[in-house]
Amino acid sequence: MVIGRSRFPGWQTIFLAVTALVPLVGLLNTPSDLNLLIYTVFVGAYLLRGRLIPVMDRVPPLLAFILICWAAGVFSESLVWVSNMNSGQTQFMDFFTDYGDHIRNWVPFYLLVAVIWGICLRYFRFSVLEVFLTAGLLFGVLIEQRGAIFMQGLEAMPAGLVLWLYVMIVYGSYPALAYALTESGFDRRQRRETRWKIVAVAAMLFGVMLVAGLLTG
Repeated sequence: MVIGRSRFPGWQTIFLAVTALVPLVGLLNTPSDLNLLIYTVFVGAYLLRGRLIPVMDRVPPLLAFILICWAAGVFSESLVWVSNMNSGQTQFMDFFTDYGDHIRNWVPFYLLVAVIWGICLRYFRFSVLEVFLTAGLLFGVLIEQRGAIFMQGLEAMPAGLVLWLYVMIVYGSYPALAYALTESGFDRRQRRETRWKIVAVAAMLFGVMLVAGLLTG
């Protein structure tokens, strides 16, 4: 499946829409799992982007991307907070049982991530799929929790692949959502197509995690 600049053929649209319904099953679980709902929102925005892009085009693409990515990241973190509270899994690093404290702690982080992605997208050409996979695999699987997710997956193989897929979907969805609505605006500017774009994103995101680690001890 190619999520890029061309429109989907009919069967791909149906397939994508069906996958967006899968996270809704998590609402039926006890305790309910809301984490993957950000993917449902991403797919909905992607499929409706023909109607949403004209509105987004009224705002400079870099600013629009940063604001949408920031808001989507905070929304995703809110879903994670609710899910963890429902399941009683509150032992994770940088997790606060008070919602206000938790979100205040993460708002600057998601703003910084949005700015970094915005800068990279301003200078390098990406497809929506590339953003989804890069954010999900690089930031979600490899860097998140300072590599703990990656190590947990390795230790639990082959079931660890399911963990990696789960985390990839959560972390890939919110920047991909923002880019799906602003890609056309970025495309109006001259951008480079280079293999080093992934390295640039990796270096900058790793820098974010390093700074966050130093600030939180």
